[in-house]
Amino acid sequence: GTVFPVEISASTFTYKGRKVLCGIIRDIAARKEAERRLDAQHVVTKVLSESTTLNEALSRILSSMCSALEWDLGEAWLFDPKNNVLRCSDIWHTASVEVLEFKTVTRQATFSPGIGLPGSVLSKAKPVWIADVVHDANFPRAPVAEKGGLHGAFGFPILAGKEVLGVISIYSRDIKEPDKDLLDLVEDIGRRIGLFIMRNQAEEQIKASLKEKEVLLEE
Repeated sequence: GTVFPVEISASTFTYKGRKVLCGIIRDIAARKEAERRLDAQHVVTKVLSESTTLNEALSRILSSMCSALEWDLGEAWLFDPKNNVLRCSDIWHTASVEVLEFKTVTRQATFSPGIGLPGSVLSKAKPVWIADVVHDANFPRAPVAEKGGLHGAFGFPILAGKEVLGVISIYSRDIKEPDKDLLDLVEDIGRRIGLFIMRNQAEEQIKASLKEKEVLLEE
């Protein structure tokens, strides 16, 4: 009852004066999944190398990751340390899902540590998987997720050392059982994004320091 990719190799030979077709069909779903995950890693690395601002990087990472992994919607959340909450920075989704209400609620929401998928990732500082958000007791947006046809989800932290700078959440229209290999992959991606943020912050501090010195010299 499911669709999966196959590889077919075939040849003909003659047997007792008749041509016979012989073929082998291989299920290559696992291979294709591994290729998609490698693509996701490569595209995130490329985006980070080409982006100059965090907002630009996050927007491209959401679309690139969802497309490469074949998931349907992605959110980026940035941590507000003053108020100890996560705020939505960006959302991306495929054209095939109708999630206007889910997007509206998401953009207005904030999540404290431990609340919802983003808050759970924030408090644990590690990836979190939900097989079906519609039936998860700690997913406040479950009603609007159900309306939008969203079910499986996972989230992972954007880390600078042990500090959580933000969270990325990815959603699918299918119910998805936990996948440890995928969680390991996105944990690495979260650390790469964290390094990008730290590098940008360091560059901004240097620019500010140089500008301050220029002002003092002019005076």
